[in-house]
Parts: sequence; structure tokens; C-alpha cells
Amino acid sequence: MRKTVAIATVVLCVVLAAGCAARPASQESLVTNEKAALEMPVPSSPEMAVGDRSGSEYGDGGVSQRMIIYTTDLILVVEDTAGTMDAIKSLVTSYEGYLSSSRSWYEGPPEKERLHARLTVRVPAESLDQVVAQLKSLAVKVKQENLSGQDVTEEYSDLSAQLTNLEATEVELRELLTEVRESRGKADEILQVHARLTEIRGQIEQLKGRMQYLERSAALALIDIELMPEEAPVDILENEWKITRTLRTAARALVNGLQGLADVLIYLVILSPIWAIPVGIIWLLRKLWRKRRARRAVAKAEKGKKEEASAD
Repeated sequence: MRKTVAIATVVLCVVLAAGCAARPASQESLVTNEKAALEMPVPSSPEMAVGDRSGSEYGDGGVSQRMIIYTTDLILVVEDTAGTMDAIKSLVTSYEGYLSSSRSWYEGPPEKERLHARLTVRVPAESLDQVVAQLKSLAVKVKQENLSGQDVTEEYSDLSAQLTNLEATEVELRELLTEVRESRGKADEILQVHARLTEIRGQIEQLKGRMQYLERSAALALIDIELMPEEAPVDILENEWKITRTLRTAARALVNGLQGLADVLIYLVILSPIWAIPVGIIWLLRKLWRKRRARRAVAKAEKGKKEEASAD
């Protein structure tokens, strides 16, 4: 019996020692593999050559030429704003572009309202010069033209390098997760690797989204167009005297005057507690002053009569 108990005790000690040794080894493997995945060398940026507006070429190797986002601002004076808007839409569609936004409004006095408009369109970058030239041909006058370009080559290259690094880290973490599961690691170890893997996956999606945005922006140039109507010819009889117009103006002036008078009366009534007290005090003081002055006059007249009587 004692021999059996001793053997069982020895076996239990061996199992406990193996378990204690296995746990640190598993944790050390987790930390070492993740550290190796995060410290992988970042690939150097590819060389880039200066290109034209035909767009940049993208691929797994990075950017083969400069990536520039072009923006053009045009202010065009046109004869027919509505007709020009339709022509611009057709022109952009013919170049496989699209209308991003459109807004129109009227300006001027009621009898001379003119239609204005603002359009934002996107067209392929390689067709920007041709589209701008045709847009200018639709105008009577080009009032303003601005062209600007934003070079995002360096940003795109940095994003590409970060993406490569994160994708390599993701591969290492997936292998580590498989290794921990196969070795029947503890739940906290699996959750730790899974959380890190989820974080890396989110960063990868963010980088890809930003890179896709830069690619689309560089491939499609933006054109902001404002349409202004041409000034109408001046009517030489515009200032001709008309009795009906004079009557309307006089009637409008009378109505405005009566409205102003009514407004003043309403204000006086509403604000009476403020001005009535000072006015009442002034009126009372003036009345007392007049009475006092009358008394002085009467007293002076009586004094004069007494002096005349005593002299006689």
C-alpha cells in the first residue's frame, strides 16, 4: 500500500512539473513569434519617374510614376445657362466621366432674374486638357481658370510599404494562432493572438481604403464649373416715365409711411411705463413753476399799486 502511494505521488509530481514547464514555454513562444512578426523589415519604396496626366500605374510593386490629383476651377460666362448645363453633362458622359454635384439659382431683381449654376464633374485624368478646352468653347467668355495638382506619390508609397508589412504580420499571426490551437493552448492565449490579428486586419482595411481613394482621385480629375449668364442688353426705354409705375411707387410709399407710424404708436403704448413717469414729472414741475411765476407777477403788481397809492 505504501509502495503504491509513493509511486502515485512521484507520477503526480512529474505531471505538475511538466505542466509548469509547458506554460512558460507556450507564453515565450507566443511573445517571440509576435515580436518577430512585428519587427519584419519594411520594403524600400520603388523608384518613381515623372509622368503626365495619363494617370498612375498601380500594382503589387508600388507606383511606377508620379501620382497627382488634378483639380480645375472654371468660371464661364454663357448665353444660355440651362442649355450649357445640358451640354456639359453630355460632354462629360462622352469622356466616360460623371457629374458629381449640381446646383442652380436665380440672381437679380424680379424683372431681371438670371439663371446661375455650379457643377462639379470628374473625368479621366488623361482627358483633362481636352475636356477643359471643349468646356471653354461653350462659353462666351472665360472669366477665371485655375489648375492645381496635389502630388500624393510619397503618401501612396508609404501606405504601400505599411500594407506589405502589416500583411506579413497577419500571416505570422495566423500561423501563430494555428500553432497555439493545435498545441491546445489556453483560452487567454488564443484570445490574445486573435485580438492582435483583428487589430492588424482593421489596419490593413484602412490602408487599402485610403490607397483606393488616392487611386480613384488620381485617375479621375475634378473640374469645378461656375456658369454665369451674359449680361442682357440695356433697354434704352427702360427709364421711360409711366403713370402706373408712379402710382404704384406712391401707393407703396404711403403704405410704408402708415406702417411706420403704426409701429411708432405701438412702441409708445408698450413702452409707456418707461417714458410716462419722466414726462409726468416734467409736466408737474413746469406747472408748479408757472403757478409760482404767476404769484410773483401778482405780488409785484399789488406792490406797485401800493407804492402809487402812497405817493398820492
